[in-house]
Amino acid sequence: MQIWEMNPDGTDRKQISKSSDDITGFKYAPDQKKVLYTKEVKVSKTAADIYPDLPKTSGRILTDLMYKHWDSWVDTYSHIFYADYDGNQLSGEVDIFKGEPYESPLKPFGGMEQINWSPDGKVIAYTCRKLVGKAYSLSTNSDIYLYDIATKKVTNISEE
Repeated sequence: MQIWEMNPDGTDRKQISKSSDDITGFKYAPDQKKVLYTKEVKVSKTAADIYPDLPKTSGRILTDLMYKHWDSWVDTYSHIFYADYDGNQLSGEVDIFKGEPYESPLKPFGGMEQINWSPDGKVIAYTCRKLVGKAYSLSTNSDIYLYDIATKKVTNISEE
């Protein structure tokens, strides 16, 4: 799954993303110079990663809760990325959750309505529950965060 553009009549199709992973949602910045998008990212190590001499292992090493979310294993997390857009292709991909075990949009029913650009295109607003393990499984509280593109600073605007 990649991002494509075309005319309303279906002509002049062009692929603007070339990600090695499937893109699960996207939004253009108001000035059309950047695009934010989501992809599933592997953050945690599998048994095969920990024990490379057992490459065919399908076992799981579980040490905390939230190893399963409703009806699916938590093997990946939906991360938010953004990239520059020159009118033809994306470049300079940035994962705003790099290495973190957080997701946005939130499972199981969240979508791109939980992520948006500020009107000036300088900030990405998103919903996230920045908890892991047992704390994540016991909480229903999600917060709203602002990610500043220039400084890469994250601000929680819904903390009490």
